[in-house]
Amino acid sequence: MPRAWLCVLLVLLVTAGCGAPSVPRDRITFAVLGGVYLAAGPGAGVEGAMVEDAQALLAKAVADLGRAKDLDFVIVTGDLLARADGLSLDLVKAALEELRVPYLVVLGAHDGPSAAAPAPGPASGPATEAAGYSPAPPCGLSRSAVVWAFQGRGFSGPEGYWSREVLPGLVVVGLDTVQPGRAA
Repeated sequence: MPRAWLCVLLVLLVTAGCGAPSVPRDRITFAVLGGVYLAAGPGAGVEGAMVEDAQALLAKAVADLGRAKDLDFVIVTGDLLARADGLSLDLVKAALEELRVPYLVVLGAHDGPSAAAPAPGPASGPATEAAGYSPAPPCGLSRSAVVWAFQGRGFSGPEGYWSREVLPGLVVVGLDTVQPGRAA
């Protein structure tokens, strides 16, 4: 769907809830978690330190949110994964499932294949291309695998965007603007 149509859809979805009857509330309380960058196992250098810190920081954030009073919901704003692999996805999902309130996920640029992580196969270059091989594609989880892992957490089908009425009269829209095949 062209980006212009996604923007129109976003405006329509947001304004559609404006006329809906709502339950009077004194306040709505929500939290935003973003840039988790969790990965299974240590990496090298800076990434290794980031991975170890990410697991501890996410666990602390989830515990802190568990103690928050009157928290209505949490929005997780993408870049959940430092490396898009199945074990990392399982770890981040298990950590988020410890939240005591509903949470919604929006995909980030790192929540899918990375061009920096080549798949096993022939190396690219003149010799391999002359032999009929194409360069190895990026590997890792597809964005759709991450979407399916978080069904019911905003997503309800194959699309990377969603809208949910989280409270009567309050519509939240999650929008993945990463275009497959393009660098984020």
